[in-house]
Amino acid sequence: RWGHGSARTGNVAFDDWREKELERLNEERRKLDEMLSEFDEYARELRRAKDQEEFDRFMANRNKSTSPTTGGSTGSTGTGKRGGKSTPGLLDE
Repeated sequence: RWGHGSARTGNVAFDDWREKELERLNEERRKLDEMLSEFDEYARELRRAKDQEEFDRFMANRNKSTSPTTGGSTGSTGTGKRGGKSTPGLLDE
């Protein structure tokens, strides 16, 4: 393959054209790299929003299940862990 821009063929017209093409390709690469960076940031923000939504839903469900006005259950579920409270799906230890 050709070198990194310093190889000359002896044909000035070809060498000039080649140099311009390499500059154009470098500019395209820079634009693509910039677009990749922008997309990564966009995707990161989408994931953050999704994570926040999932966390908010979890907290809302958790608050509903641990609320003292949810039917008067005193924790007599038979687990005996954490003061008799039982929250399905949460680690007790």
